[in-house]
Amino acid sequence: MFSASPFHRSSPYSSNYYPYGQPGYSPLGHYPSPYASRVVEEQRHNARVQAIERERELQRQRLLTLRRNELARQYIDDTYDADTADDDGDAYDYGFGRYLSPYEAREQATPITTSTSKHSIPIRSPSPPKVPQLEPVSVSPPADIEKPPSSPRPSGSESPAPSCPTLSQRQPSPSPNEQPLDESSSASNEAELVQKSLATIQIIQKKFEEVKTTFAWPTHIDFELNDEVISVSTDGSSEPRRTPPKLAYTNRNTPLHTYNESLNRLLVQLDAVESWGEQDVRERRKHVVSMVEAEAAKVERGWKAVWEGKSVNAEEEEEVIDIVTEAEKDGAQDDEGYGGEEEEQK
Repeated sequence: MFSASPFHRSSPYSSNYYPYGQPGYSPLGHYPSPYASRVVEEQRHNARVQAIERERELQRQRLLTLRRNELARQYIDDTYDADTADDDGDAYDYGFGRYLSPYEAREQATPITTSTSKHSIPIRSPSPPKVPQLEPVSVSPPADIEKPPSSPRPSGSESPAPSCPTLSQRQPSPSPNEQPLDESSSASNEAELVQKSLATIQIIQKKFEEVKTTFAWPTHIDFELNDEVISVSTDGSSEPRRTPPKLAYTNRNTPLHTYNESLNRLLVQLDAVESWGEQDVRERRKHVVSMVEAEAAKVERGWKAVWEGKSVNAEEEEEVIDIVTEAEKDGAQDDEGYGGEEEEQK
């Protein structure tokens, strides 16, 4: 009988029956087939590649888990061990974790041995929270404690008297040296504030005097009438007008408007000065305010006099004339009285 051959079908009744030839062997001398060896080698190579890929994937998942734990520790203090697994997935509910894959959950769910060998991983218990300790408060006893006069004990029928508060319940009385210090410091502060207010009023008065000396009336003043600008001389040579005047906002009236604005600012600064309840500060501030308001009223009367055909200094001239006439009248009365006395003596 010949041996089995892939080209000749053997009898099905023999012990060496292979319908398609014996796998892995060559019909010539029973040597292994090169095709079958190559297939086996490819399968082994594919298995090694898959094992390497699985190991890389596991390593990548471990690195991602460590990275997430580090990010979570930046926002929440973790009192547990960093290797503790989150099996129930509650970390995902709080927003800083994620659900693990079945393979990762199975890997992390592996029980940790608690043997005493050097390769075992110790299990750390969560550290208890620290309770802040209150510092003892020391209450200084009062300077002088007077003993209450001894009173007779009440009888059994009478109600007991209320207990006297202990030293811990009593508040420490202020030392006698603290009150004069506080009063002296408050008095010095008030004096400094009053002096500061007086100095501010003096500075404002100096500014007023400087502005008053530098102001000069323009040669002509512009008035607005029926949407027209009328220029009037300030020397009183124009004709008088009866219509109410209104200053125009022109370049010629710039010095006048600037002067009025400066006076208004000085009044605002004076209103901002605090008197601190001192009568001297109030009187000084009132005096300077009256000076500024009088100057503002004088300027207004001046440009209104120009509109009426008078000069800006007409009011001052009238005051001088009135003073001179009053002086002449007084002198005449004195002369008459002196002459009458001489006649009586004769």
